[in-house]
This record gives sequence, C-alpha cells and structure tokens, in this order.
Amino acid sequence: MNKTKNQIRSHAAGQGGFHLQGVDGLRGIAVLCVFFYHAFPNNFKGGYLGVILFFILSGYLTAIGSKRDWKNGRFSVLNYYKKRIKRIYPQLLIMVFSAAGVMAIAMPKLLDGIRGEIASILFGYNNYWQISQNASYFTRINNTSPFLHIWSLAIEMQFYLIWPLLFLLYHFIRKKWKDYSGLVILVPLLVSVLLLEILFNPAKDVTRVYYGTDTRFFSLMMGVMAGMRYRKARNRKLPVKKKRIFMTEFAVLALLSCLMLIFLDGQMAAVYRIGMIAFSFMACWLVSLLVNPWLPVGKWLDVAPLSWLGKRGYEIYLLHYPILFFIKNLGIDNVILSTILVIVLTLLVSVMVFELVHNGNTIWKSTASARRRVVYGVMMAVTVSFCAWGLYHVMTAMSAAEKRQQQLELQQELERNQRALEQAEKERLERQRQEEAIDFVTAIGDSVMLGAAPALEEAIPDCVIDAVESRQVLDGVEVVQELEQSENLGKTVVIALGTNGPFTVEQGQALLNALPSDRNVYWVTAYGMYLQWQDESNESIQELKQANPNMEIIDWAGYASSHPEWFYNDGIHLRPEAQAPYAEFIATSIGIEPYQQKEKTSEETTDETSSDGTVSDSTDGIVSDGTDGTGSESGEETAADGTEESSIE
Repeated sequence: MNKTKNQIRSHAAGQGGFHLQGVDGLRGIAVLCVFFYHAFPNNFKGGYLGVILFFILSGYLTAIGSKRDWKNGRFSVLNYYKKRIKRIYPQLLIMVFSAAGVMAIAMPKLLDGIRGEIASILFGYNNYWQISQNASYFTRINNTSPFLHIWSLAIEMQFYLIWPLLFLLYHFIRKKWKDYSGLVILVPLLVSVLLLEILFNPAKDVTRVYYGTDTRFFSLMMGVMAGMRYRKARNRKLPVKKKRIFMTEFAVLALLSCLMLIFLDGQMAAVYRIGMIAFSFMACWLVSLLVNPWLPVGKWLDVAPLSWLGKRGYEIYLLHYPILFFIKNLGIDNVILSTILVIVLTLLVSVMVFELVHNGNTIWKSTASARRRVVYGVMMAVTVSFCAWGLYHVMTAMSAAEKRQQQLELQQELERNQRALEQAEKERLERQRQEEAIDFVTAIGDSVMLGAAPALEEAIPDCVIDAVESRQVLDGVEVVQELEQSENLGKTVVIALGTNGPFTVEQGQALLNALPSDRNVYWVTAYGMYLQWQDESNESIQELKQANPNMEIIDWAGYASSHPEWFYNDGIHLRPEAQAPYAEFIATSIGIEPYQQKEKTSEETTDETSSDGTVSDSTDGIVSDGTDGTGSESGEETAADGTEESSIE
C-alpha cells in the first residue's frame, strides 16, 4: 500500500519534473514498430501505426504539461517554444549533417539538390515538401533520401507551433463560456477526420492524406483531449470489480492493437476510412489505463528494455532510418547480418547522441571521472567535425535548379521517345496489314525502357514496346490485356518492371497469368544505384522464375552495377551512350543477335535499287548509302532543339 501511495505522489515527478508510468514503455513499443516496419515492410505491414502512438503521446503529454504549468502560473508561450527548440533541434541537427557527411563519402550524387530538403526539415514543413516531390514521377523516383521518415516530425513541429495559441484560446473561452471551451479541441479534431474522409481516394496515391498535417492532426488532438481529461489518481484503492473491468479492457485493446500492427496494410482503403481513427482512439484508451497507478499494466510496460528504448525514443527514431538506408545500400545479401548491423549501429549512435545532448552538463562536473570527460570530449569533437564536414558538402553540392534542369532534359527525351513509339507502332501495324503475320517481340516496361526505346527498336526490329513513366507491376495485367486485344502481344514477351516500387510474388504471378501460356517470358531485373527496394523486387523475380518454366531472367542489375558511368544522377535512368548497351544486352539475352534481322533484310533486298544506284530497304526505309530514302543524310537530320532524331521517328 505504501509503495502504491509513493507511486501516486511521484505520479508527476521524474525527468524534467514530470513522469507517468507506462509512457516510456509505450514509446519504446512505438519505436520498435516503426523500426521493424522500415526494415521489413512486407512482414510487419502495420508498423507504420507506431507513428500514431507517437502522435497520441505527444498530444497527451503536451496537454498535461501545459495544464500543470498553467495551474502553477508558469505557462508562457515563449518558454514553451524555447523548451521545444531545445528538445528537438540538437539531435535533429546532428542527424541531418552527419547523414550528409556519410553521403559525401559514400553516395555523393544524393547531395545534388539536397538543400531544399534540408531546409524543409529544419523549418518543419518536410511532410508538405515530400507531398510536393511526389506530385510528379521524376521528383519521386529521383529523390531517394535517408530523411523520408522526418515527415512525422514535421507534423509534430507544426502542432507544437500552434498548440500554445490553441491552449490560450481554450482558457479564454473557458473563462467566459466554460461549457464551450472543449470545442477548441473538438472542432480541429473533427475537421481533420472530415478532411481525411473527403481527400482520400482509393483510386489515387495515398501520399497526400498520409503525409498531410490536416489529415493526420486528429491523432494529436485525440491525445490532447485525453490529456486535458487526465486527473491525478486519488489516494483510494480501486474496487476489485472495477479493476477487473479495466484489466479486461486492457487485454482486449492490446490484442486488437497487436493484430492491427501486424496485419493492417497501409494500402488498404479501410486504413483511411476507419483504421487510423480507430487505432488513435484505442491508443488514447490504452494510455489512460497505463498511467493509472492502481493498475499494474503501466509497470509491466516499464520493464528495463522497453523503458530504456522509450527514454531514447527520439534519438532512435531520428537515426534508425538513415542508418538503415546506408546499410541497405552496401548491398549485403545476408538479411540477418545486415539487420544486426543496423540494430547495433542504431543503438550505439543513439546512445552517443543521447549522452551528448542530455548529460553534457553532469559530465563536466567535478564528480565525473577524468576518463568519462575524455570520452565525452572525443565524442563531441568527432560529432562536431563530422557535422561540419556534412554541412560543407551540403553547401557546395549541385543546386536544385541544376538538378531540375537535368531532370527536364531526361523528361524531354522520354517524351520524344514516347511519340516515336506511337509512330513506330502505326508503321508496324500498316506493314502487318500488307504482309503475312510475322513473329515479333513485345517489351513491357517503365521509364528506363522508354528512355532506351530507340536503341531497343534498332537492336530488335519489329519489337512492340509499351513503356510509360511510373509504371508498376500492378499495372501490368491491364497492359497485357490491352496488348492482346490489339494483337500486339508477341510470342516473346520482355517485362522490365519493378523499379518504381516493390511487388509481391502474388502480384507478379497475376501478371504472368494474364499472358497466354505459350509465350516465352523474360523478366529484366530492377536496378538503381540507391534503389532501396531493388533486392526486394529482384527476390520476387527469382521466385517467379522458379514457379514458371516458361520464364527466364535477364540480369540487368548484375550487368549494370559495374557501369556507374552509364546513369544519370538518380542512378536509375540511362544516359544516351548507355542505351545501346542496354538494348543489346536484352537482345542477346532473348537469343537475338542485335541488328541481325535488319542486316538480313538488307541482304535480301540488294537487288531493289533506286534509280540513282542506291540500295533501299523495303522494311524500314533505311538505305545502304546512308540516306533515309528521301536523299538526305540520315546522320545529319536533327530536331528543332538541336538533338538528333532517333531512327524510329
């Protein structure tokens, strides 16, 4: 009994003078959920819900802390902002510029155009920056980044910015119209839920509603509402019957939450219709049970491992994703080894940053040993030096304008190739109407194949190429159906999909099932110098090969990895000089000698000469003396912008 009373008296005591039982443990669970979701998204499908736990706890603790300061006459908007800045920015600056330092050493191309992203991180609008980047295909695929997880911190920073104003408004209304003061919290909550339901469209990408402050604000406000309703426990033991009810509630909520964390896929429409709202409500309910000192559940969660992780939750959250990003790009094939390496490095670096930020003052006191001071001094010197190194490379990297210009040039090239493919398809269909049906190859791909389309048509004449930007494996079934209906599905089918996102074996099998069983299928492996899901996509391709005897693999990833000079800064799209090697590699992989068919046709038509003695090719209009059949030199004709027109235009 005395122990429980002591817990009640210390209910608002602890680090920073304020502590609630179970909170650190729950924060530790949230950190683990997010970590395993980022590490194993296909196995831990609902781990993204850990972010909602962070939102609930932030709103809950912010409301309780503000109430305490108001009651004690210490609440100040300026002091509130100072506390938030001291809590957020030291670790954030270390993470951002140390990550930039690693990029400068290992992945310098990723620093190109990065200043805009870093500005969005430091000024708290990274979630909307990411939304704007995802607005177009190129900025999404070209901005692979170790900072993708900062969107949630941006939402919290925006919440911290407006909370003091909401809190003052709450007390202003409470003073004049006490019964209506709760609307200050309830109205933003309901508006956010309403916007989520209005803006979510299952037929469109979920980025806008997933990252938007307006569509995620309700979780923070639910936490605030629970925090505003918090009352200190009374010095009276709970009746046994009521305690049993609370324990039953906890068991049911914990079970449902675990099931959602494991199985609730973020692409499901139900997540946005009801899932996130329901999970936020359950999280609030769980927190109210955990902090009750008369219940043992809070103590259960405050066991050493979870509590330790929770106290360092901010540092672990900030640092785990960049470390995971860099380790994945090392290309370690052993998943267990790479995961252990990520965990060890995350914990070590997080502890170092935690010590630097939180325990600096105590270390320099006279009670600290000389050895500890030396270790601390070395850590500080290394950290500051490495961050300065990262800052230097950020400031001297390619500007966003230069990067956009490079992307624009690539975009223009793909648009030209798309028009050329449409024209080439018209010409091929016209030849088919005039001649007997010929055996041909059909290639289905994304922007990588689209960029190399002219070279591919040169290497494999009469190849039907259906390639568009941003295409994923999920789109393949519809593409196959359209090609079959238009009689453009050849006996040999080349599939080059998987660059724009990972896919499951089931999704890949659905694409293969859409093809007639007599087709010979070749799947080109995905490759990107910094493409995080490359291994995941290629593992699915390997499994499909084992299950489908009529399918072979074209290992573009293995071939391209030894030629980094072939790629634009994104590490994915091919420079002009690399398009012919790409096309030739695919041609030889499917058993076609590049350009052989065209040469054979040219030999068969040597007797068809023009009146001026030149030899014409009846198939594609190319003549042996280098003219295009109109008397002009094929190598001299250029487009209006000065670039050479491809042979298929």
